[in-house]
Amino acid sequence: MQLDRLDWDGWFAASEMVRADLVAEAAERVGGTVERGRVGPVVVVDGVRLALVPGGAVALGWDGRRTALEPKRRALWMKHADFAGSFEDFLRTFMGPARSVSLAPMLVELTGVAASTFELGADPEKSVRDGVASSGFRMLNSDEWENAARAGVTTFFPWGNDWPAGEPVAELTRFRGHLEANRLGIERSTDPYQVEVLGEDACVRGGDGGTALGGGRPPPEAWYSFALAFQYPRALWEEVLPELYEQAIVRRAMSLPTDK
Repeated sequence: MQLDRLDWDGWFAASEMVRADLVAEAAERVGGTVERGRVGPVVVVDGVRLALVPGGAVALGWDGRRTALEPKRRALWMKHADFAGSFEDFLRTFMGPARSVSLAPMLVELTGVAASTFELGADPEKSVRDGVASSGFRMLNSDEWENAARAGVTTFFPWGNDWPAGEPVAELTRFRGHLEANRLGIERSTDPYQVEVLGEDACVRGGDGGTALGGGRPPPEAWYSFALAFQYPRALWEEVLPELYEQAIVRRAMSLPTDK
């Protein structure tokens, strides 16, 4: 199996030995080492632990179909929400459209670091981009972020399609699926207040800045930020962008040099 053409079908069909060989080849190409990770070997570059993320043709976004929300909970949301349309009409505002894109295999940081690590200036976006680049890494674009977060699944949430009960705070739910790393060992923030900043201008993924959970929105809205297609509209960030960057996450990445 060729690393440059690694896709999800090939990754899941490969044996553990073949996967380990692919990770070792990726590490060699970027001058890194290999360590044992939670779900398999990972690449380490300058102390940053990275997963090998397959590429190829990947399905991203959400097709807008009716979600797996129990009828009673749907009715309760419609009773309390200040929205005239359906639950799906509401969600569509926050979800990227269904699409197929072609991506190259790459290395993606398992956990990410605080954006404030990079000494935020008057332009926090530029400060973060420059800081990541100067350390020898790069930032993800939106499609790459979602591909890494999905780890080959096409469900609405990482754990499936069902909406959990309660709210995404430890004392308010017994659900724990949002606390688990994905099949590559990549961990997302479990805090809806936190966003992940990306390399594209005006683009963040992950949380909603606490809009639903802290803003008193009706359940189960606060879970929507864990949807894999979720992207809070940038226009709603503008006034609080500096504050968001103070608690945002940056997930570093590396492209794989082509084997010539």
